Amino acid sequence: MAVVEVVHLRKSYGPTRAVDDISFDVSDGEIFGLLGPNGAGKTTTVESVVGLRVPDAGAIRVLGLDPTADGPALRDRVGVQLQESALPAKLRVGEALSLYASFYRTPDDPDRLINVLGLAVKSESYFRELSGGQKQRLSIALALIGRPKIAVLDELTTGLDPQARKEVWGLIERLRQDGVTILLVTHDMDEAEHLCDRVALIDAGRVVAIDSPARLAERATGGKQVRFRPSAPFDTTVLTQLPEVRSVEHNAEWVTVSGEGDLVNAVILALAPAGVAAHDVVMSSAALEDAFLALVGNHDELTDGTVAPAPTGPVRDREHRAFQEWRSWSPRRRAGAAAPPRAAFRRLLGTEWRLAVRNPAALVWGFGLPLLLLILFASLPGTTKPDKSFNGLSFFQIYLPVLVALSLALLSLVALPMPLASYRELGVLRRMRTTPVPPSWLLGAQLVLNLALLAVVALLVIVGGGLSSGAHLPRQVPGFLLAFVLGTVTMFAIGLWVASIARTQRAAGAIGGALLYPMMFFAGVWVPQQVMPSWLRDVSQLTGLGAAVDAMQNSIEGHFPSALPLVVMVVWTAAFSWFAVRMFRWE
Repeated sequence: MAVVEVVHLRKSYGPTRAVDDISFDVSDGEIFGLLGPNGAGKTTTVESVVGLRVPDAGAIRVLGLDPTADGPALRDRVGVQLQESALPAKLRVGEALSLYASFYRTPDDPDRLINVLGLAVKSESYFRELSGGQKQRLSIALALIGRPKIAVLDELTTGLDPQARKEVWGLIERLRQDGVTILLVTHDMDEAEHLCDRVALIDAGRVVAIDSPARLAERATGGKQVRFRPSAPFDTTVLTQLPEVRSVEHNAEWVTVSGEGDLVNAVILALAPAGVAAHDVVMSSAALEDAFLALVGNHDELTDGTVAPAPTGPVRDREHRAFQEWRSWSPRRRAGAAAPPRAAFRRLLGTEWRLAVRNPAALVWGFGLPLLLLILFASLPGTTKPDKSFNGLSFFQIYLPVLVALSLALLSLVALPMPLASYRELGVLRRMRTTPVPPSWLLGAQLVLNLALLAVVALLVIVGGGLSSGAHLPRQVPGFLLAFVLGTVTMFAIGLWVASIARTQRAAGAIGGALLYPMMFFAGVWVPQQVMPSWLRDVSQLTGLGAAVDAMQNSIEGHFPSALPLVVMVVWTAAFSWFAVRMFRWE
């Protein structure tokens, strides 16, 4: 029974046709290989099979499901080892496997997989400390942690030494014995010949031929040859009449027989009645590499050579709709599809906290700097005395919302977008798209973490400021909370927009930094809004962070925030939320 069916698959990237009318099927319990050179379309094909790519045309069924429409249900039953994907540098091996195990309802034992793949001594090591081969083993373990029915393995043994490669081959064969179907992508001829029941040779986006490695070799290179020295002269018709024999050649004292099937036994059994023995028998057969070299580049003889036109109309519209779903914040879940385990989000949140502690730069700036300034200003003489320039409030009192805004700016423009951009750059978001847990959960974990840090900072600033200097708490508490919430939503919408347009972590830092300093200026970090020229203060109140500070300051003075800063924050939130959703990419 076929568990994977691909029919007339096509996929283009702009003018480049990556996959051009590929069809094949994979039987239950089979190890099926996609073999071809780099750029042949193998990876695009398997990424379409597992739902990472939306095809332009064709049909795909995996375990009876459509990868595009039924992705959540499918990902619980299919494990994927990606060709290029990394993990956060300071995530430990054991933590990674435990995290991914939480994504599945019935996961394998992480410790067992660590031992099977030879990673036991590296269980407590950071990902950055692993060798290339060890990183590859971990990637395989993450693909198998969910006890998949089908395992899709892209360039399985890249970076492994010969001994490790043989161990991984043994693991794959044991997986097949356990009933797992394997779809293997490789350009390693030995690997395909050793592991695969059948192989599809792919070149330039097309299937050249599909068969077992042995039969492909025989088809392309003329089959097998048996070379021997006969013990006595004999009539060659004894051999040429055999169905397995295609030709017989004499060369001095040697005889070479070409044919197919069980050629050695057929020759020996045919010579025995004639009283002839075969000495020094040498058997040679064509290798898969020979077949590949013979077939690739000459596949027009095996196909009609036509090229299908680029899809238009309904097909392109269908791709657009599917693409919108693919990059949506919360992927659609069909009725009957099992929800990911709820413990997965808690595990994600805990992992993000540990990574934040191990990379404390954002914590130091977003959490420590406002508190340090709080202590500094509270200890300076004169900062806690009422001042007419500040409507009878002290400098310290008017600076409390500025400190809250400072933390908000640092967490939203630095601490949020940089990890998300890093996860996209490393392929973490892409890897998560192959699991039952949508990558939006990782984004949610980052938001929850930074929002919690912001809430703690705001509480410490307001309460700590009151205790240390006698500055009263906001007199208009509902107004302050409304201003704080709207300002938070506004700035985090801007931070998500930064994460959506930044391709790399460095780019996210640069863009966030470019926005951070003008935002801080208009929020009054360096010059309080109250002493700015009137025109500059008007400008500051039209910025997202400046409006938040103005609204919080009104609440501290005892007034409910005026409509203008509230409307400004709503407009900024709506605009940047729209841009973030439209522009965000998981890879």
